[in-house]
Amino acid sequence: MRFNMYYVLRFCYFIISHCNSRNYLSRAKQISSKNYNDHNIQAKWVNSLIFFNEYFFWKGGSLSKYAIVTASLFSPSAGTPAAQADGLLDRNPNGVAFAAYGPPAYVQLELPDVYNITSISLLIDQSQNGTTHHQLLVGPSENSTQMVNNLIGVTYRNQWINLTYNPPLNNVRFLHLKTIICPSWVSWRKFLVHGVWIYYGISNN
Repeated sequence: MRFNMYYVLRFCYFIISHCNSRNYLSRAKQISSKNYNDHNIQAKWVNSLIFFNEYFFWKGGSLSKYAIVTASLFSPSAGTPAAQADGLLDRNPNGVAFAAYGPPAYVQLELPDVYNITSISLLIDQSQNGTTHHQLLVGPSENSTQMVNNLIGVTYRNQWINLTYNPPLNNVRFLHLKTIICPSWVSWRKFLVHGVWIYYGISNN
């Protein structure tokens, strides 16, 4: 029975993916804009896409692909805010990096729903090596975030900062990455988030 159900799901995915192949991510991004009317229904729709695509068929995608990005500033010289967000969240793997002016500065992700976060990967794009101080705050709402990582050290361009959480960070929808000290403009090439959707208990790790 389980064997048959797997192929039923594969068939359903085949139909869905061919009907929506041209507008899959654009639809997800459209839903993730702040101009929606019924967030709860739309959040479940976005997470259904995550359920079918990330869990059943090619596990390993990033929850942050479906996030809204806000920041203290999007530097005009780095590209449009939309282009910077697409690069940062890996919606465009070869896209431009997010950049703001000198610290203090922040970039914030709003996920489409509440998750238990198991890992976060940050790819640095600062243009000058040196001592940096970053703080990561997370929470279920924008006004109820708490600091989970205080990152102080010498960093350099194209360095990955990989953070893992065991047990996971519970009930997270907002991730606020704040830079206090940096020898150059604040710039991140990737901000990738992995975890479990609380509604289904489905992992995309």
